[in-house]
Amino acid sequence: MELIAEDSNIAPNITLSRFADDFLKMPKEQQEMFNKSRRALSYSKLLDAAESLKEFFQNDSLRQIERESESHVIGN
Repeated sequence: MELIAEDSNIAPNITLSRFADDFLKMPKEQQEMFNKSRRALSYSKLLDAAESLKEFFQNDSLRQIERESESHVIGN
């Protein structure tokens, strides 16, 4: 049984062994370009995730401040 690549950026429904075979047939320069673009894409996704987390925590902090200020108003 062959594994199917889960990464749709490679190509949908391509087997991993077929991809590996085709990759190894590429000239070294193409392999290096592919690897650089994959790393750049991974880095870009990581930056997007970090930005989303930053926004989430900033929004969560603002909500916490609002809740605390509301509880002080209600308590007084």
